[in-house]
Amino acid sequence: MKKIDKTKAELFRELEDIKKQVQELNNSQAEFEKARVKYEKLLDSTPDAMLFVNTQNKVVLVNAQFENIFGYRQDEIVGKKLDILVPERYKKNHSKMVQRFFASPNVRPMGSHLEIYARKKNGVEFPADISLSPLQTDEDLLVTAAVRDISKRKAAEDQIELNYYIQKVTNSMLKISLEPLSMEERFERILDLILNVPNLSLQSKGTIYLKDPNAEVLSLRAQHGFTEKESLPCTEIPLGHCLCGKSAAMSKLMYAEDMDPIHEIHDAEMFPHGHYCVPIVSGKKLYGLLNVYIQEGHKRSNREEDFLTSVTSTLAAIIDRDRAEKEKKDLQRQLAQAEKLAALGRFTANIAHEIRNPLTSMGGFARRLDKTIPENTKEKDYANIIIAEVTRLENILKNILSFSREGLPNFTENDLSEVIDRVLQMNEDLFKEKAIVIKRSFA
Repeated sequence: MKKIDKTKAELFRELEDIKKQVQELNNSQAEFEKARVKYEKLLDSTPDAMLFVNTQNKVVLVNAQFENIFGYRQDEIVGKKLDILVPERYKKNHSKMVQRFFASPNVRPMGSHLEIYARKKNGVEFPADISLSPLQTDEDLLVTAAVRDISKRKAAEDQIELNYYIQKVTNSMLKISLEPLSMEERFERILDLILNVPNLSLQSKGTIYLKDPNAEVLSLRAQHGFTEKESLPCTEIPLGHCLCGKSAAMSKLMYAEDMDPIHEIHDAEMFPHGHYCVPIVSGKKLYGLLNVYIQEGHKRSNREEDFLTSVTSTLAAIIDRDRAEKEKKDLQRQLAQAEKLAALGRFTANIAHEIRNPLTSMGGFARRLDKTIPENTKEKDYANIIIAEVTRLENILKNILSFSREGLPNFTENDLSEVIDRVLQMNEDLFKEKAIVIKRSFA
């Protein structure tokens, strides 16, 4: 009986111990739950997307910000391979980097200057900054990744960089425009500048066309980057024909990622490529076209289009200036020629005036002598010849004076009584014929 009582007592003690252990376990579980909730709140309060990945490269936990940025709910992403968040072109290299990290885990802070892109649930890619931290648990080694969407920062940095290169290329283009080079040489050097700007996905091939002023045609004026084995660019393109001609005709930037149906000009030796065709326009006036080559399949870029549009604006200004300089030189030549002709006219007029006065006297006296000479004599013939030649010279001088006359009188000082006597003497016969009597009286 005593043994039974003892056994009961032991059982009660063990039961109490079990109750106590259960209570402690419940307390521990409650504390764990509190800690878990607190940790999740702390995790969700971070501004970055947080995810935990195990050695099998699978996601085991994410925070609320991850759901906001990537678009996946926790139940959609947990248990999935990390590769689902990586763009296709980076997957192969990314898997190697994950293996390398788990082989030698260490903290990698943000701002590592690596160009990293992540992919959302809807397939949209975005530039990201990522920090990595190893976390050893009882079950497994985890990596904690904090992912930050840096799209706005990257866009601002890209714009600053783009503005820098626009300014740099523009300054270089303006310097080239001032050098004593032909327009073709300037265009070739400008093409070299444009096609070698870093961080733009342009091939090192391009052309510049100018519109023929007398025809609706683009004429090739410069090319860059074509090898002997490659098909050379078109030398002439009618406006409205093929991609370049359509772009010029509409004065509109046009893009093609490959040789699509708009490419009406094809060649068996033509290499696969795409295009940016950018008209060179000043106001509403079309000067020509810049055509740059891109890799086949290259995606359209606003950044590249902004750069090329800025470049063609500078090209238009250079062409404007060059044509204005040529017009100025032409006007200067015309002005110099006009001044020479004016000087020659003044000189000719002076000579004509000097000749005309004695010639008038000779003609007047010859006509008077002719009236006193008998008919059918040699003297009469000589007088007629003199009168005819004087008349011919008078007509020539009249034409010269009419051509060279500037419309302004040329005043010289003369003795008025001498001028009157000379005029009366020259017209004496005329007065006699008309029975006019002249009386002179000078005070």
